[in-house]
Amino acid sequence: MRLFFAITLPETVTKALTDLQWRVRFQLKRGNYTQPDNFHITVAFLGEQPDDVPDLLIPPLNALAKYTSPFSLTLDGMGRFGYGNPFRALWMGVQGERTRLNYLQETVSMICEVLGYPTEERHYRPHVTLVRHAVFPPNTEEVMTWTIPRNKATFKVNHFVLMESVTQHGRVVYRPVHTFHFGLPESARILMPGPTINAGTDERDV
Repeated sequence: MRLFFAITLPETVTKALTDLQWRVRFQLKRGNYTQPDNFHITVAFLGEQPDDVPDLLIPPLNALAKYTSPFSLTLDGMGRFGYGNPFRALWMGVQGERTRLNYLQETVSMICEVLGYPTEERHYRPHVTLVRHAVFPPNTEEVMTWTIPRNKATFKVNHFVLMESVTQHGRVVYRPVHTFHFGLPESARILMPGPTINAGTDERDV
C-alpha cells in the first residue's frame, strides 16, 4: 500500500482551485493537471507499506485526533518546484494557522516513527499541487501572481485522512482509508495554538 496522510478540501475550495486551474491551462504550453478530486494538503508521507499498517496506526492517531481542536487555513500564493521548463510542479501555498498545521504534522510523524513506520524526512512546506511537469511559454510569468478569492480560499480543518494512492485505468486515485475526526471544540485550542505565519512549500508534490 502506498500511504500518506492528508487534509482534504471543502467543495467550495476545490471549485475555486479548479477554476484557477482552467485559467492556467490557457497559459501553459503543457502539463499534467491534478484531478480536482485529488486536491489535498499532504500532512505526512509514508510511501509503500505492508497491508496491516493502517490497523496499527489508526488507534493511536484516533487518540491524537480526539484531543485536537479545529483550526483555519487559507490557500494563497502560487509557487513552483524545479529550476526550469518543465517545472516539476505548480502549486498553491498555504497560509493561516500554520503553527497548528505544523504541530499536527510533527505529531503524526512522531507517532508513526515510534511505531516503526517513519514518514519521509523533508522540511515540511504544505501546498496543493495544481500541475506537474508544467511547461511555461515565454512571457507567462503573470500566472505566478494569480490566486483564488479570499472568501473561497479559507476553510476550517476538523479532520485529517489516511489515504492510499492507487492507479486505476491509468489514472492515479487517492482513496481514503480512515478519517481522523477532531474531538475537541475550536474553543479548546489544545493542539498547539500559535501565531499565523506565511506559506511555505514542501518539495514533495504528492
